[in-house]
Amino acid sequence: MNIIQQMFGVHNEYFLEKHWPTLPYVLQGDMNRFTELSSLEELHDIEKLLSVLNDSVDLLFPGGKRISVSDKFEALSAHTNGEAMIYIKNMEVIPAISSACDDLAHTLAVPRQYVSCEAFAANRDVEVATHFDHETNFMIQIKGEKTWRFAENTSLPDPIYPYFPNNPNRFYQNGRHPYTGAQLPREMPTKNEEHLVRPGTTTFMPRGYWHSTTSHEESFSIGFVINPPTIADIISYAVLEQLHSVEALRAHPLATHPTNNDDILLNIIQKGLNKMRNLSIEFSAEDLLHRYKSSKKGNTRNLSPI
Repeated sequence: MNIIQQMFGVHNEYFLEKHWPTLPYVLQGDMNRFTELSSLEELHDIEKLLSVLNDSVDLLFPGGKRISVSDKFEALSAHTNGEAMIYIKNMEVIPAISSACDDLAHTLAVPRQYVSCEAFAANRDVEVATHFDHETNFMIQIKGEKTWRFAENTSLPDPIYPYFPNNPNRFYQNGRHPYTGAQLPREMPTKNEEHLVRPGTTTFMPRGYWHSTTSHEESFSIGFVINPPTIADIISYAVLEQLHSVEALRAHPLATHPTNNDDILLNIIQKGLNKMRNLSIEFSAEDLLHRYKSSKKGNTRNLSPI
């Protein structure tokens, strides 16, 4: 039984036909249906989990504050005191988690390097404020109960960066739409859904959907993340590789003297534009799709604050 079948059981085909990849779906169920995951000690003991991790973890505080810490005792203290949620990346150091990522990538026909797993540990009454993400997520509640609220994002569908209204300048200038300049909403849309999730519940959250959570007791969940390049990325990566094969186009825009009015640079840029026109004819859609499916490189667009 693959991981999607474990997540959605007899509703597996319904999910794939009606909800994947654009509509949210919440399915309650028993944790025991996750044959390998349910038996992992690390998923039931946050201290044991932190002991097997090599990387730092993030602490997510109310109000949008976020810090990375390498001191596991500092992370545990913030968690125990209910001050912050622990956000754990690179869960694939656990072999069973890595295998589940392999399985999910195969089932959904997504190149493996674009599938990962993360985890969230929170104490009672810890909230994750309203926001939307640039990724697609499958969340499995492992321990405790929490409430999810979510709503469709009609303001900026398919965002390439996440947006946090309580920290609007993290990825967006003054919380504005990157293409129109309009102010992005500061609150969850009034038309939203609310679900109480318990251990064993799978919550599928499509890319870009508004969501927030509130833990009602000590809570732990894992999330399988799907984050491939955009269609524009697939095209631009291929074009950029070809442009960089030309020595003049690999140069920094410094090889000119102020007195020549940038004529040399303008000439080189024009040659680059001409090559782009030729590439648009030479490349086929089939070539670029094959390149995406067979590439072993990860998503090369850096996610960094402005």
